[in-house]
Amino acid sequence: LDSNYVNIIEYRAMADKAMRRCRLLGEVLAKTTDKLAWTADQNSVDTWQSGLAAIQAQLQQEFDGKEMKAENLAQLLEDILALDAITLKLPNEVIIAQFTEAAFEALDPFTNLVWPWSVQDFEKSMTQQFTGIGVEISKSTGVLKVVSLLPDTPAYKSGMDAGDEIIAVNGEDTKEMTIYCAVS
Repeated sequence: LDSNYVNIIEYRAMADKAMRRCRLLGEVLAKTTDKLAWTADQNSVDTWQSGLAAIQAQLQQEFDGKEMKAENLAQLLEDILALDAITLKLPNEVIIAQFTEAAFEALDPFTNLVWPWSVQDFEKSMTQQFTGIGVEISKSTGVLKVVSLLPDTPAYKSGMDAGDEIIAVNGEDTKEMTIYCAVS
């Protein structure tokens, strides 16, 4: 971020958003009545929240009037992962995803985490080197629709047109399907 981001980075604002999301994660685990893949007992959630409050107080004291740097934000994530290991015991990926998504929200609405298994797809989208049937799709209205077609592609040659609805992919209904799933 320090070498490639276009604006001045406010690591403190990123830390605050990440901490807020981590507190919210604990609240969700404590209050949800839905069956989740991971659960935590109230004592673990209380210890998690107390630990986050202590980390927040330490941040206040350490960076009151001082600039926070990237390595401080990285250390904050490590501290939260260590707290999780003794309290909620969620998979690291859950904590990392929640922490980074929230932290990146402090930058802009477009910056996000690219997981190692998605790097190849991300690089394809950045270089505009796509494989597939040759359509741009959207689900902004709740229905999977063709937005545009690339000339000389399988979709174009099949007679598809902008505005067409895609009701199934490989025989699977697209009603509940995410765009990412449809593209994959």
